[in-house]
This record gives sequence, structure tokens and C-alpha cells, in this order.
Amino acid sequence: MRGFDHLDNPLPRTSGGERLEPAARGASLCAMRWLGLAFLTTGLVFGARSSVAEEGSPSASDESAGEPGGRDDASSVAGTGADADATGAQKGSESTATAEAAAPPRPAPAAPTPHREAPPTYYVEPQAPTNPSYGARAYEPPLPPMMYYEPPPPPRRVTPNAPPKSAFWLGARAGLFVPFGSLWLDGADYGGGLFYRHRSFADYASSGPTGELDVGARLGRRYNLFGLWEHASLGAGSLDDHAFGGQMRGSTDLYGIGLRFSTDPGSTGFLLEFALGYRDFHAHWADGTTLSLGNAFDARIGLGADIRMSRWFALSPMVILGGGSFSHARWSGPAGNQDAFGPLDQPGQYGTFELALGAHADIF
Repeated sequence: MRGFDHLDNPLPRTSGGERLEPAARGASLCAMRWLGLAFLTTGLVFGARSSVAEEGSPSASDESAGEPGGRDDASSVAGTGADADATGAQKGSESTATAEAAAPPRPAPAAPTPHREAPPTYYVEPQAPTNPSYGARAYEPPLPPMMYYEPPPPPRRVTPNAPPKSAFWLGARAGLFVPFGSLWLDGADYGGGLFYRHRSFADYASSGPTGELDVGARLGRRYNLFGLWEHASLGAGSLDDHAFGGQMRGSTDLYGIGLRFSTDPGSTGFLLEFALGYRDFHAHWADGTTLSLGNAFDARIGLGADIRMSRWFALSPMVILGGGSFSHARWSGPAGNQDAFGPLDQPGQYGTFELALGAHADIF
């Protein structure tokens, strides 16, 4: 049946009765929807305008109280809008004032922060003025001063046998004593001038054993200050074997003070010694005659080795050289006493040589 053809084929038709394809159908549906939406929007807009116009239009009494001739619709709408704007502005200002009154007071503004200059990011050394005649020259800063590092000295090595820094020092020495030189000069006047004959030390004494006693103190390990007494027992001289019954012996003594220094008191070191003192000499004959010489200022120096045996004991072999001059000589015996020096005699110069071995101990 023709009236129900649309149920068999629901595709829309054109004004001529032709059926549309699916793509054309979709486009027509979309156009119809947009058209309906446009009509709906237009109706809503016109409805809103008519309601606003009714609320803002004045009544008949208002029109009669107004200016003669009245106002047109446009001026009425404009007046209504202005009144609405004024009313809204008044309400807005009242609401703003109310909000400001209800709001808490604002805090006082903080004091302005003092201006501080930022630290420089880098340092620029002052530039030396340039000579324009020679062009600009680069400034080269002076070299920093040289710093020399001296390491501290190494600590001193103290050996187990090193002596104490200070101690009472006691020792003895034994050796061989050899005298030489002259005891005095015999002067004689033969009319043609003065002539002198040497009285040799060897005429009245020969070499012999010697011994020495030293007592003193150790100072700072390396030094010793001490007093000494030296005695040498000498043999007979060679002047005259039969005079005064023959010479029997001779002897000499030295009394003095000394100072010694050791380079290595804890092991084996070089030893140096100085001594000053008073020396006398005695020669003895069989009949009791004695020749005595004295008032001699004697000086000596010793070189040797300091060999440490233990903390408290050391040996010191040494060579000693000394010398001096006797200023007084006297004979004594059964025939009486007299001066050995005549009016023309002069003091002589003697010397001594010793080979000695010393043994010393630090007591406490």
C-alpha cells in the first residue's frame, strides 16, 4: 500500500518524492536540528526583552505626572537602565563599605630595608698607567715573596751509655813523663861581652813515670771542669855522676785546673784538654844536697780519645805537651843554702811531653 511505504523503506524523500541516500539523509537531519535550535534561541531572547520592558514601563499616573507630552519608549528604557545602574552602584558601595568595616585592620607597612651594596664578584688589581706614546701595556703584578721553609733540626741521639748531664767527676791518669829544654842560663862576662850556657833539664833529670789525680764536675755531658795534681818521679841527670856523692833522683809536681771537651761522650769521641798551673822541680844527691826550682807558670794541652765503657766509666788515652819557665832556683844541703841563680843568670824555657792513659768515673 502507498500510505505505508515509509515503513518498508524509512529513508526520507525529497519534495519530488525521491528517496535520499544515507549520507544526504545525515546532512539533512543535522540542518534541521540547527534550524530548530536557532528558532528556540530567538524565542527565548524575545521573551526576555518583553519581560524587562514590562517591568520598566511606567503606569498611567506616572505618565500623567511626568513632563508634558511624555517620553518615548526609548527614553523610558534608557531612564530605567540609568536608575538600575545607580541603584546597583549604591548597593555595591554600601556592600564594599560594610566589607571594609568588617575586615580586620591592615598591618602597618614594614620599615624600608636599608640599601646594601652587593659584594664584588671578583677583584680587579689596579692597573698601571700606560704611556700613550708606546701604546697600552699589560700590567703584570709583582711576584709574591719567596718563602723558605727550614725543617726543624733532628732530635739529638742519646746512646744508652751516654753519661749524665751533670755529675761529680773523679779520675786518675798514669803515663810516661819526658822533660826537655833548659832550667836556666848561666851568664859569664869574659870582657868581650856576656856569654850564656844552658843548664839543660836533662842534666838534672831524666824521663820517668808520672801519675795524676783529677777531681771535678761534668757539665752538660761534653765538658769537664776539674782540679789536678800531677807528680812525676824522674831518673838521675847526666851532668856529673860523682858530684855530691852522685845524683840519686829527681821529681816534679804540677798543681792546676783544667777543662776538657769531648765530641761524643756517649761512645767514642775526640778529646781536647787545657790546663794551667804551678810547677816545681827537685833534684836529690847522695850526700843530701838538693836543687829546688819553682815559681814556674806551666801551661799544657792534651789531645786524645774519649772511650765510653759504660754510663759511669770511661777511658782516655792522651798525648800531652806542656812548658814553662822557672823563675827561682836554690841549693840546699850540708854545706848550707844559697841561690842557684847568679847576678848574670837568666831563667830558661823548658818543655814536657807525656803519654798517658786516664780512667774517669761519674760518681753521682
